[in-house]
Amino acid sequence: MAGIDPDRWRRISPLLDELLEADAARRAARLAQLRSTDVSLADEVAALLAREAAVETAQFLAGSALDAADAITLAGRTIGTYTLERPIGHGGMGSVWLARRSDGRFEGKAAVKFLNLAWLARGGAERFAREGSALARLAHPNIARLLDAGVADGQPYLVLEYVEGEPIDRWCDARSLDIEARVRLFLDVLAAVAHAHNNLILHRDLKPSNILVTSDGRVKLLDFGIAKLIGEGDGPAAATELTQLAGRAFTPEYAAPEQVQGGDVTTATDVYALGVVLYELLCGSHPTARADQAPVERLHALLEAQPARLSGTAAHAPRQVAAARATTPEKLARALRGDLDNIVAKALKKSPGERYATVDAFAADLLRYLKHEPVGARSDSLAYRAGKFVRRHRFGVAAGAAVLAVLIAGVAGTAWQAREARRERDAALFQAERALAKGNLANLIIGSLGDADRPLTQRELLERSVQLIEKQFARDPRIAIDLLLPIAGQFATLGDAAQELAVMQRAAALAQASGEPSLIAGVACDTVETEISRRRLDLAREHLRNAQAALQSAPTPDLQTEVTCLIAEAQLARAQGELEHATERIQTALARSERAGQTRGNMYPRLLSLLSVVYSERGDLMRSFETLQRLERLAEDAGRTGTLDHLTVQRGQAMILMAWGEYRAASDSVAAVVARWRGANGVDELPHWFEYTRGLLALHMGDAGAARQLLAGAAERARARGHVRDALATEFALAQALIELARFDEAEPLLAATEAALPPNARVYRRVTPATLRARLRLAQGRPADAAEIVERELARLDASTFKDPVARAAALRTGARVRLALGDAGGALERARAAVAESQRAARDPARSADVGEALLIEAQAQRASGDAAGALRAAERAAGALTGGLGSEHPLTRAAQAFAAR
Repeated sequence: MAGIDPDRWRRISPLLDELLEADAARRAARLAQLRSTDVSLADEVAALLAREAAVETAQFLAGSALDAADAITLAGRTIGTYTLERPIGHGGMGSVWLARRSDGRFEGKAAVKFLNLAWLARGGAERFAREGSALARLAHPNIARLLDAGVADGQPYLVLEYVEGEPIDRWCDARSLDIEARVRLFLDVLAAVAHAHNNLILHRDLKPSNILVTSDGRVKLLDFGIAKLIGEGDGPAAATELTQLAGRAFTPEYAAPEQVQGGDVTTATDVYALGVVLYELLCGSHPTARADQAPVERLHALLEAQPARLSGTAAHAPRQVAAARATTPEKLARALRGDLDNIVAKALKKSPGERYATVDAFAADLLRYLKHEPVGARSDSLAYRAGKFVRRHRFGVAAGAAVLAVLIAGVAGTAWQAREARRERDAALFQAERALAKGNLANLIIGSLGDADRPLTQRELLERSVQLIEKQFARDPRIAIDLLLPIAGQFATLGDAAQELAVMQRAAALAQASGEPSLIAGVACDTVETEISRRRLDLAREHLRNAQAALQSAPTPDLQTEVTCLIAEAQLARAQGELEHATERIQTALARSERAGQTRGNMYPRLLSLLSVVYSERGDLMRSFETLQRLERLAEDAGRTGTLDHLTVQRGQAMILMAWGEYRAASDSVAAVVARWRGANGVDELPHWFEYTRGLLALHMGDAGAARQLLAGAAERARARGHVRDALATEFALAQALIELARFDEAEPLLAATEAALPPNARVYRRVTPATLRARLRLAQGRPADAAEIVERELARLDASTFKDPVARAAALRTGARVRLALGDAGGALERARAAVAESQRAARDPARSADVGEALLIEAQAQRASGDAAGALRAAERAAGALTGGLGSEHPLTRAAQAFAAR
């Protein structure tokens, strides 16, 4: 529907008033009469009446129960991996069912939504399933995830995370949350919506009933599964099938003016709805609508009335409303007056261009309010800034007064103070410009999609973004570069190193044209890592030299650029095998960050993560593990447990525990992490790389069947997401599980594919090399002579390697000892077994808790018995039983085998 201009609205409004009160027969007759004189006007009025009727009936999750016939028909039916249990909602758009996972892999509930076929155009079912899959990329702890989408027997469905909670307004009132607590909770809502916008998805129906809070205070947004995908359609106002489902069922009380008028829907549309939700959270009333108004009067108010000031509404709030906010009406009005008045008013501007450009900018102002800093939603007067400064620094009166005097009097102070003031100001202005630029870019992408008849791929969307950035921000290189660098990183994630480099070169050209040394250095240092990934070390060195020269000429290089260049220098040192120099550079970057108090952003954890990797590459697993523990404490202090970053740290710790042979400790740790992740995110599915770790652990803990299932699923998901190297590593581990299960025909091609794709010294083989695994396969197939030839050749290669990996060498030695036993060579087996014990002890943190040491000792005991040394065999078996109990637990098959051997 085209936008309704004011003159047109004045003609439509009285007709709506008349027809909304009329019965069906009178309404039809009046529309027929109107159509005889003005067809287009009659069609517009009819469309608005239909939309009003749809809004009244389409209560998607809170409608009437399904009738008994439907319940009998669907109850117990399996949809994908879920079995329907009972209906939990019904409305004009379809029905919602509670379902449980039924494939035996996980326990979990889900909400299954069936879309009424009347909502889909011809061919819409297929597009609906396709778009649902695209929307499944949303993964955020505050979003109820879309788990699956498809069509079953011609019936489109969505499977979503099932959330037990209360609408955010009722949850806050029930607990009498004060204003600051409500704002802090609302920031979680903004984080979720920002995540969706960053993935180019709009919500379009934000309201309290779609924002639930669980009993433990976690925000969960619902119905992103029917939101608009910003990469699809025929332009900003066009609708995909999903858009038709979602866009026509918006709730007028929370809709933006452009939504009601049929105008372009952008990120600013969601900002408006969030403004309405926040207004109600803070003062308990709607900004424009009143309870005693008819629907058409509410539409009038939405389009024409200015929202009442937040504090003004609060001043007249009933006492029970103020009490629900732990205050009185008078104090509530005072608390809302000023910054919150202005923040909410900006979000509720009638014109989208006057609202916050992005949800991130909205959140930034609320954070500034909480920190008593100047907010962007009001004029930046000197008195206002000075008042904020005093409040923020009220515990440092002398220093605050001195700086305040400088602000008010305009005195320059020392050169250092002046420089720092300029840098803070410039940084603040840059962040504001950056937020605006990101919002403008998102809207530009929406508006430039043209007549696409299919969803844009991620690569196409990135390419379109680069073109828009270069055209829109050509005169602002700082903003353009800041937007281009993450896009280069996305190309790297897609495995497109050539396109990554091309974008980096465009950013470098912009930096050179600007003449700003810090910009030139920052881009050059980012390019170093790109060239390293392409194994072009000469070019990486050249970029690093250019960056260092630019940094030296910069009058005041910023910390982030300095740290970026130190990281680049460390990565180049790693690539050249200079691990001590890499360590020193990272430690320098950490020290500078700590001196500057910059330990809470993204850069500091990145430094620690890189330091952990370098320690691991140096063979110093203890320091690597301790660094990961520091990262874990940082995540806990920042409230980031249950996030992907935290999961990554935990996975790193588990991998080191496995390298030490402490599989039971790793398994217990991972089980706790999985429980925490599922509790925090409300979903069963974990990232493919974490499932790979779980599969390895299951294999070592003696459950090859579970390992096969976990690893097969992880490999499939890795390939589907384009993570080819991850898929190869996972399939290599899967081959190990298949060998344990004697499924040799399946293991052989997986092992061959991995060997063909990756070199023998690839990092994925740090535990077991392909040759060692092939020797195990031949041994399991009853071909010990072939196995012996393979493993001896591999041991020679490992001995000649410059990097001495005790874990991989110990695994080859254990295999070699078993092969010698199978050939009847007890002496050769004993020699290999004892070498394996020594190598495993070097790799272990505590040999008494290392299953790798225990396994080598058990093979030694078997070789000693075969050599006729019964006493030596007994001693080795007893030591083996102790180490295996510590590393695997008393019930593991290997532990029991050692105990039985010692008891003979």
